[in-house]
Amino acid sequence: MDARAFFAEHGWLVVRDALPADAVEALVQACDAVCPPASYTAAEPGGPVVERIAASRAHPVLARAATDPTLARHAAEALGCRRVQLLQDTLLIKPPGAGRVAWHQDDTYTGFLEPAGSVSVRVALTDCTVESGCLHVLDGSHRWGLVGPLSILSATSVTDTLALLDGAETRDAYKNATPLLLRKGDLSVHHCLTFHGSAENRGTTARKTLILRLFDSTCTLVASRLPSPAMAAYFPTDPDGHLSHDAFPVAYDADSQELTRPTWVAESHPACPEGTARRPRGSSR
Repeated sequence: MDARAFFAEHGWLVVRDALPADAVEALVQACDAVCPPASYTAAEPGGPVVERIAASRAHPVLARAATDPTLARHAAEALGCRRVQLLQDTLLIKPPGAGRVAWHQDDTYTGFLEPAGSVSVRVALTDCTVESGCLHVLDGSHRWGLVGPLSILSATSVTDTLALLDGAETRDAYKNATPLLLRKGDLSVHHCLTFHGSAENRGTTARKTLILRLFDSTCTLVASRLPSPAMAAYFPTDPDGHLSHDAFPVAYDADSQELTRPTWVAESHPACPEGTARRPRGSSR
């Protein structure tokens, strides 16, 4: 079964050895520069994960990686589309002791696009194991549609929307929970409607992940789903309602790009100036 067919059936996929070792190491160094390990060595039992949204604004290596076709093509292949754009990038760090993240669907927080055509590409910067609180997905749950109300640009934490299903449905859903076990340099892709969550990190080292949230360029903005009309200013569109390439850059275009080695390898590491674009908060933990 090819990647597209597998993704269409299951709502997730894993790509082994997605990046060469030097590219992964450059990302790890950038992650540690933006989020120094001394700042999160350990968390209180059940404490929060460390989340740096729009980390690409803080480091040139992360800026290159966020729109690099080496990574983004996996999103396009999974969605079966020709072109994808970057919605948001995030560094996610789960220190030892950090707690669980509830079962949820990303579309709860990013459901201002129609149709629901976005994915999260998660690049493992460390091994992701059950002990370290790896991501679990509910196989095939992307076919259920959105469960619960939208919470766009207003949520301060992740809500367990799986609990909205009745008891029998929830019990059956848990039977299909699949841990996404990744080695450093692997990546996973999951659909914005795929239920996912993670347990606490019971290991002795932090779990580090770079998350790229990418969407099919044919999706259109439903401005009425934004919290207020004023928020539309942060989501500029063309006359047909497609999000602007300037604010949400193209990361992969099958019709115009050739795949090469990752563009961030051998980059220098000074900090980037803060950008001004605002991207929506979500969660793929």
